[in-house]
Amino acid sequence: MRTRKDRTLSIGTEVECHVVRDNIVHGTFHHDGSVDVLGRNRGVCDGSCRDDCCCYDDCECTGCILCTECGDTTSDCYCFDCMICNDCSERVNACGCDWKRQNCPFFEVEAGIVEGLDVLHHACEHCKDIWITNRCETNCHEVENVEWNCERDCDCDCECDCDCFDGDEVAGQDGEIVSTVLNENTIEGWLDENENAIKQTNKTCGMHVHVGGLNRLEYGILMTPEFTEYVQDELTQWGKQVGLKDGTEFFKRLKGLNTYCRDSYQAEAQKMDMDKNSSRYCIVNYCWGLHQTVEIRVLPSFQMHKFRYKAIAKVIDIVHTFIDNNNKPKIHSLEIKEVI
Repeated sequence: MRTRKDRTLSIGTEVECHVVRDNIVHGTFHHDGSVDVLGRNRGVCDGSCRDDCCCYDDCECTGCILCTECGDTTSDCYCFDCMICNDCSERVNACGCDWKRQNCPFFEVEAGIVEGLDVLHHACEHCKDIWITNRCETNCHEVENVEWNCERDCDCDCECDCDCFDGDEVAGQDGEIVSTVLNENTIEGWLDENENAIKQTNKTCGMHVHVGGLNRLEYGILMTPEFTEYVQDELTQWGKQVGLKDGTEFFKRLKGLNTYCRDSYQAEAQKMDMDKNSSRYCIVNYCWGLHQTVEIRVLPSFQMHKFRYKAIAKVIDIVHTFIDNNNKPKIHSLEIKEVI
């Protein structure tokens, strides 16, 4: 088991803010529909204001394709109206297959003797549940219960050039600055280099910290609800120590009072997600399949620059300390490869 001195973590961060793109150093700009700082009337445009922009029209990100029946993404939908029988390829509500179970108490009963029971046992809830579980699958696309709802916070970036801001001030855009892969010793320098690119922040802006360089054992140790609780407890104490006021966005986020960093543990849904689905909107996102990192999403972008590095340094310390104090993962080490 590695100790802190033997462990070298890679660090990445995404700082949501009103961005002066020309001032970005060793990073990239990414559009994010959840960020609303100065608004479109200040020249904040992702290019989609242009008449010929269609960059988002054919967005194929899983998180942007919704079921019209339940409103969930099509990958999360379990609507009865969207289920297809694999045996006959018909919608379940039009399926003509025999759903009878051999151990059904009404197996020998002819239709009509039991009120509401049909010969194919479509009215038997037990037979129906077993048939749907074993012989059916959800396919919103097949039954045309699909709508596209891209909020421009996915991987489908607009590639149009925008010239809609002609003012005298330095033009900027609402979005996020995505760092290159850094480490514990270079993250402070990167934040200082990009201070002038982070023009303004508000309550819609978060600062996400990706922690990598973890082996499978260490990742498994962090992959537990207790780690989320530890993050909340330690950052709450840190916030009070550095003088952050109660009721600010920092403490609201720690309580899960933000749509994009809920107080919820969804490691099973997150771990092998290869898209950016809504399951990532938790205090901790286990994005092994996409980045092989643990993403801490709870920090705000802070209006005062001095708190940005201090908060990230505290997150790094929290990761090291939790691993060192919990030398056995909740998941058996032999199973970690399969789990993550």
